[in-house]
Amino acid sequence: MSEVVLATPTIDTWARISSLCAPMALDDFVTMLILNGFSEVGYLQANSDLSQYSKTSSNLLVHFCEYGIPELRHFRIVTGQSDLLKRLRSIYEAPIADADYKNALVATFARAWWNETLWHDPQISGGTPRETCDRFSDADIQTMMSCKEFGALPYFTFGDSQIRLYQHILFVSGEKWLLPISFTCSGGSARGLKFADSMFSPDAIHKFGPRIKSFFARIRFFVAQDTKCFFKFGQTDLDYLYFYQWQQEDTVKFDEEKFHAFADESLERYLSFLTNLASPDLRKNIYVCSIMPPALADAHWREFYIEAMLSKQYILPDEIDEARTRLQDMKIPDITTRTALYMDVSRRLERLAKAEGFPFVDDASMFLNEERTKMDEKFIKQSGGKEVHVDRNETTLRLIAPLIDNLLKQSAYG
Repeated sequence: MSEVVLATPTIDTWARISSLCAPMALDDFVTMLILNGFSEVGYLQANSDLSQYSKTSSNLLVHFCEYGIPELRHFRIVTGQSDLLKRLRSIYEAPIADADYKNALVATFARAWWNETLWHDPQISGGTPRETCDRFSDADIQTMMSCKEFGALPYFTFGDSQIRLYQHILFVSGEKWLLPISFTCSGGSARGLKFADSMFSPDAIHKFGPRIKSFFARIRFFVAQDTKCFFKFGQTDLDYLYFYQWQQEDTVKFDEEKFHAFADESLERYLSFLTNLASPDLRKNIYVCSIMPPALADAHWREFYIEAMLSKQYILPDEIDEARTRLQDMKIPDITTRTALYMDVSRRLERLAKAEGFPFVDDASMFLNEERTKMDEKFIKQSGGKEVHVDRNETTLRLIAPLIDNLLKQSAYG
């Protein structure tokens, strides 16, 4: 991200912006931005690091033109659910010579529209994220797929909360930008996908498996036309569900055989779900992603586990004291042991996926330290090991974006 500069715009500043949008006249360029939904207020609302600015400051427009567009910064779009394709076409056809700048401008407006009109429910105060794209209409999906005309690389993502690594609109190379269409099953398990009546609360309440099946039927045509899908499940099973099962047993010693038996059952159910979901001719376009190495540090494991189990309704409030007592005595494997176990499960998942014709993506190894023993500290610098996710920032996105880009280039896009 750019460093925020508060200097008042000067003639030289406007001259730089004029050079970016040339040969389009600066007044016409600014008018185009406003007509298509940009406002200083909306930009300020979406970027907390700009809080020093006045809501009406011309600095905000300058910052957006110089930094916000190249960085694909978000802004709260103000023109409502008008025709996105018409809007993007007017930008795409604008007489701007700098192709990279124009393509970034297109992607920035697509992202703003996507977030405001699809991902947030305007009927609820403040907007509520819609992380499951089965709520979108077929027209919405077709609109996003049609963005290929303007350099988009659309793809579908399905997974537990770890799949959010794949859910960023990013400018990758040349005129191309990533456009994920996302189905996030927060708290969803690999083993629960196959059963609508899963014992695990998020699976049972949200019925992720049946909903994925229903949505996949709607997008089958696009998958058959080489649009890629990424599936990333299994983390919930290892981070939460095995330990939930273990803490209910009358034993404090970790049993590696039981762990692998539990993991194998999860993987078998997962692959059974996927093979029933996708016929063999489609599987080359469905990538199964690895399970991430654990990010939660040993010192924070127990309290995090209690809070997570409670919030996800795996345990009830009147069970907390008993669960905490059991956890205090349990011999939790240390981070290096857990990392080795998780990576082994990922290798098992790779073998199962490839045996059924699904390509496999190792998106976990790149996050390990040089010794390959645990998550590299630079990827959990923000969380300090108090979370089960890697930090989602420039460091991690610089790893994931090229990986996705390379996989998409293997399709008809390239």
